[in-house]
Amino acid sequence: MHLSRLLTVGLLPQLSYALSIPSRRAVDCGFSTSANSGDTCESFASSWGLTVDELKSLNPGVSCPKIDTDGFYCVVGTVTDDEPTAASPSSTTRLSTQVPSPTVKSTSTVKPSPTKEPSGNGIETPGAIQDGMVSNCNKFHEVKSTTTCQGILNYNKISLEDFVKWNPAVGKDCSNLWQGTSACVGIISGSPSPTTTVKPSPTTPGNGVKTPTPIQDGMVPNCNKFHFIGDTTTCQGILNYDKISLADFVKWNPAVGKDCSNLWKGTNACVGVIGSTPTPTTTTKPPTNSNGITTPLPIQDGMVSNCNKFHPVKSTTTCQGILDYNKITLADFVKWNPAVGKDCSNLWQNTNACVGVVEFTPTPTSTAGNGIKTPSPIQLGMVKNCIKFHHIKPTTTCQGVLDYNKITLAQFFKWNPAVGKDCSGLWKDTHACVGVA
Repeated sequence: MHLSRLLTVGLLPQLSYALSIPSRRAVDCGFSTSANSGDTCESFASSWGLTVDELKSLNPGVSCPKIDTDGFYCVVGTVTDDEPTAASPSSTTRLSTQVPSPTVKSTSTVKPSPTKEPSGNGIETPGAIQDGMVSNCNKFHEVKSTTTCQGILNYNKISLEDFVKWNPAVGKDCSNLWQGTSACVGIISGSPSPTTTVKPSPTTPGNGVKTPTPIQDGMVPNCNKFHFIGDTTTCQGILNYDKISLADFVKWNPAVGKDCSNLWKGTNACVGVIGSTPTPTTTTKPPTNSNGITTPLPIQDGMVSNCNKFHPVKSTTTCQGILDYNKITLADFVKWNPAVGKDCSNLWQNTNACVGVVEFTPTPTSTAGNGIKTPSPIQLGMVKNCIKFHHIKPTTTCQGVLDYNKITLAQFFKWNPAVGKDCSGLWKDTHACVGVA
């Protein structure tokens, strides 16, 4: 990056005379920024199209060749040497630079604004700042390489809504926060902490419940129970502790996202509303009217109503373990517990899963006509005319099965389609078909 520079010099004899006499130097800085880690005076100056001497002229107190990366340095400005009385007025030396696009600081095309003093409040704004900062800012936060948007909000006890309003260049989701700049975190006539302007605070008139702050945007106005999000809080932990469903949590706190991946620490989340009952309730609670089986709680949403056998899901429980222990297939397990997902990746700990239903007989049965009883469990889709089986132990490999039974991978996949074409879906503690009639 190169700067466009203009050097205006008077008559050379007069300039030589002026330079021989000590002068008073004034710097009118238009833009300042910090150095990157590992920078030296030479590399930092070069990145801004300056020489080391020019950098020193703009920053009289800078110590070279090393440079303090915690400090801010003027890289765009005007240097004036006020001449001594004996010198001619034409001996003034002025270095003028135009504001460059700081590509070494950000890939954004938006240029940082030069330092300025907001009119009327008497507070000097530190440089550099991002474009569009409000003019009545009276409190600033330096954005370093380790600074995060969430950290700024937590430290200054402000809402994202206010931060974006005061610093619009950061973007609605604060994804364009620039390091090496100063952000506004307080304004004149504004409170540094979230106030009643933060939605919703307080809640709907008449419920008598005051909403704690800060909160994430969009929380329902009829919330009457809250959960503080600490550093170690997880979405699953909230659901378990407050006995609510993910669907309700997202409905009451839409900003967290459908999969609860945008849960913000240091905020308060809604975990109960007026007129609600913690989930699971009788609306999601079997039994059916006919089987007389009481469903243990909690459960995941959508469990079938004719379940008569349950498996507690603990912190060490795996989907495969449930299938093996109860001798059921993944297809049946997903059908009875649809909330776990087709690949069982959404199995929730500290819930109870359905592993048997009324009028269900565990797989397998005898193949009609061949008189061979299929051992269990098996993987889904095994051919019906199988007459020879191989028990898959924890140490069994696909190649070992093929070698031992003298069959090809193509045959093995044809008879056991669930293992996949590359046999990567072979399940331990099941029985695979290795021969057909």
